[in-house]
Amino acid sequence: MTPYILAEIASAHDGSLRTIKDMIRVAGAVGADGVKLQIWAHSELPESEYKANMAGIEFSVQEWTGIIKHALDHFDKDDIWAEFYGSASAHIFSNQVGQIKVSSANAAEICSARGRNVWWRNGLEHLGGGYDGICIGQQLRPTPIKDSQIRNIKQWAQQRPVLYADHTDSKVDSVPICAMAMTFGASVIEKHFTLNSNIYGRDSVSALTPTGFKAFAEKLNELSEAL
Repeated sequence: MTPYILAEIASAHDGSLRTIKDMIRVAGAVGADGVKLQIWAHSELPESEYKANMAGIEFSVQEWTGIIKHALDHFDKDDIWAEFYGSASAHIFSNQVGQIKVSSANAAEICSARGRNVWWRNGLEHLGGGYDGICIGQQLRPTPIKDSQIRNIKQWAQQRPVLYADHTDSKVDSVPICAMAMTFGASVIEKHFTLNSNIYGRDSVSALTPTGFKAFAEKLNELSEAL
């Protein structure tokens, strides 16, 4: 089973257009099969500490359009993923990307109605809207291995394709747990990516630098030959 390795950019761009474009370019060069963007307007985020931390790093609609266009220079459309937190962003951008991870029923309904490939977060699929895959994994900054939720993969893999989002500490070798996720049926492995581990971000503790990501992808691909 050859893994599909997805580089999750999240907020590691820190609001810099140059950084996010460099991240997209480098991700493809270090072994990512696809790249995932979190596309949102600050007004769409739920009131929380997360929303407060995201203030000041928001891109405009025009900027996101340019970012996606840049991504198409490095990845096929089907390999450009987006995560939407609200219906406004889903309405504007869902036709411009290939795969979509959603966190709200309204966004799911918009994307499904347009025939997009929709992946739900595990635990939210009951909110409605058609979906093509399920995402397993939670971010606890970092997530202890015992809380990785890989035990849920086998059940869901019998019904839908499964994406396993690994959020274990970047200082720990996560290849074994990702390989285990694959044996349970995960077809997509998502790992956070950053150009600089010193850039603070909500997901920085589980993000790999280019060197680390390249080694991660190579090891996972090599190990997959034995599965």
